[in-house]
Amino acid sequence: EVDEHTEEELHDIASERKKNNLTRTLEKDQLRDAQKINLKLAQEIEELKSWKDTLSNIKVDISGLPKSTVIKVQENDSDLIGCSTLMINLSDLHIGAKLSSDCLYKNDWNEKELVRRLNVLYKRITDIQLTCKASVCYLNLLGDMLDGMDNMTARRDHIMPQNMDNKEQFNIFLKTMIWFINNLSTMFNKVVVNSVPNGNHTGAPEYFAIVALKYAIDSKFKNVTMDIPDKFFTQVVVNNNLFLCCHGKEDRFMKKPLPLHLTNDAKVWLDNYLIREKVFGKNYNSIHILKGDLHTAGFDDTLQYDYRNCLSLFGDSDYSQMNYPSNGYGVSYSIIIGDSILNGEFKNF
Repeated sequence: EVDEHTEEELHDIASERKKNNLTRTLEKDQLRDAQKINLKLAQEIEELKSWKDTLSNIKVDISGLPKSTVIKVQENDSDLIGCSTLMINLSDLHIGAKLSSDCLYKNDWNEKELVRRLNVLYKRITDIQLTCKASVCYLNLLGDMLDGMDNMTARRDHIMPQNMDNKEQFNIFLKTMIWFINNLSTMFNKVVVNSVPNGNHTGAPEYFAIVALKYAIDSKFKNVTMDIPDKFFTQVVVNNNLFLCCHGKEDRFMKKPLPLHLTNDAKVWLDNYLIREKVFGKNYNSIHILKGDLHTAGFDDTLQYDYRNCLSLFGDSDYSQMNYPSNGYGVSYSIIIGDSILNGEFKNF
């Protein structure tokens, strides 16, 4: 070829061959990448089929759990029917958690104690219902319903003692929540369940548990609905009052949780969110930030909104005992009458 072509022609031939070689290389790379993508998609499809089969075959036996007392409000009970709404903020159950033997305060936590506390909570709700006669109950699940996966948090960087494996946490959550919601459905004309996507402890496995609960609710109850938004804040509107529900820390990106009390940095962060989401321009009667995570009750008020930390039904973990004031365990609630809101806590029952 050197003998038959000029230097310029040889340069053109070499360039053309490089171009062809590059094209073939790119085609091979594209084919390999396409094969990888197809393999990954096939695996994900099989996983989704497996999850669908698993969820569709879930059978939960709640026959051995305490029975509820039916006191559902009737049309002729009171002139106040429909004027009041009860909101229960169920946060940080940490099913499967175990405190160390040298913890500051004793807190034995297992399935039996979970059922006992939920049953007493139901009785406390009954007491309130006899007075306020609410026709609707909002049940907000504020994250960390499960304690973790494989004795670790979602970011896989923190080892925790646990008394249940992954399957036990999933099954006990599903069984006790179906039982508790079934009890509420006998008391209220309508029950609305709202859940934040997950907390910082369990991540995706907790999301799967929440989805399984929604499947069960949709198939079992006529007067119960459930919503699972996929964003950090779950928006709940009651009588034109906006409740922005979150766990307070998520499972991937957030370096620090939202604090117990509203700091300047936290207020700037929240204000930015409310402005960008155009919340301030929607003429709500009131705006409320509801969060869990810190297992401690707290309340701060600003001109635009209030900021509330909700109690944990589980109560004090080793970490919260050593870093925050102790409230013990409990559930935070609100009674909403028009645009008036009464906040309270059920503590240490």
